[in-house]
Amino acid sequence: MFGLSGLEQLNIALEGGSIAPPIHHLTGLRPTEFGIGSATFILPASPWFQSAAGIFLSGISAFAADAPLGTSIYTTLPAATPLITSELSMSFLRPATVESQTIIARGRLVHGGSRVGLSEVMVEDSAGRMLAHGSSRCFIFPQLEPVPERPKELEPVEPQVYETPDPYLRDVVPETLSAEVLEQSSGLEITKAHVEGKLARPAWARLFGARTVEAEEGKVTLTMPVTGWVTSGMGTLYGGATALFADAALLTSVYTTLPEDTATATLDIKVQYVRPAYPGTDLVARAQVVHRGRTLAVANCEISNSEGKLIALATGSTIIIPGRKIEAANPVIPADEGPDQEAD
Repeated sequence: MFGLSGLEQLNIALEGGSIAPPIHHLTGLRPTEFGIGSATFILPASPWFQSAAGIFLSGISAFAADAPLGTSIYTTLPAATPLITSELSMSFLRPATVESQTIIARGRLVHGGSRVGLSEVMVEDSAGRMLAHGSSRCFIFPQLEPVPERPKELEPVEPQVYETPDPYLRDVVPETLSAEVLEQSSGLEITKAHVEGKLARPAWARLFGARTVEAEEGKVTLTMPVTGWVTSGMGTLYGGATALFADAALLTSVYTTLPEDTATATLDIKVQYVRPAYPGTDLVARAQVVHRGRTLAVANCEISNSEGKLIALATGSTIIIPGRKIEAANPVIPADEGPDQEAD
């Protein structure tokens, strides 16, 4: 395959000429269109992506966005030219829910250089509502030598058939928090209940294997195994899964500072990728609030592997709305509820 250009490789995958990566089977993420400098992916709004509040984490939009951000750059590359994502930035406008039906991420090339590519993405739902906007920077490696000979013909790939449905299609009990728990418990009390196993983990955490293992006010530690399920076609951890994990850790750290009856939502996130992660290790995310104002919080996060080697760094800001219930029927829409100006 490396004897073909990036666009040719991607179009072969789109037409079923190569095996779908594991992350496709776990979540349903798949491409629908490639062009020179453009890529579109869709993600079904599965109930497995729900948080404890019954809505999707903002990181789900980042999860969908990472694929078209990288492949829109890859469509312009010649044969035998690999790339790697170095940075992902997202601004979130509204959360998705199961009623979104489909999350659509459209990426386009902004700049294609010899060593650095820049792309942007628009994420929306099936009703055309904007969910998020993002950008990414990728490092482009020198062309491999020798360049593989261009294949004259590729062996056909038989469709994959399994006895069980893909995980995102399986039945799930969402395990959302009751109104009574939300009204009578602080964010720290709820987070500690998850740590102690007194409250069931939300659906998204069970799908990806994520757990909150430590919590104090303004500081949390989460873990997530890197299994074959969360890998891309290159056999490494899919960058969108790293962004989702970082968002969960950042949001949870802010959540531990909230009193009862207080709503929150992620405004933005920036992830810097340091090194790839491979199956067989556990990710550890340590997040801490570095600013907690009346309506705005900022948190930082470090993600390491089982050996303690740094995988990614992330930072994000979160809106806080006192006196507002967290509920799927009336979610916080960041685009409509910007934080008040805060004095230092």
